[in-house]
Amino acid sequence: SGLTSQLLDKSPSEIICERIIAEAERMLLGTNYNISEIGNCLGFDDNSYFVKYFKKYTGISPLDFRRSSLKEIS
Repeated sequence: SGLTSQLLDKSPSEIICERIIAEAERMLLGTNYNISEIGNCLGFDDNSYFVKYFKKYTGISPLDFRRSSLKEIS
């Protein structure tokens, strides 16, 4: 963890969190999976926890992220 912090200026948990959020965003835009299925794929057994986790780090719910991103593409 010390080496990770020195090289990347982030803790291992921050790197893992960023990766989970990036994968969630990719799945929200690139698949037709519903929010619960995406959460399950990412290791969240509780759908509401996945929604809270995603919103905590992005400031927007997964569904709102998908809607707003798809509007921008259209």
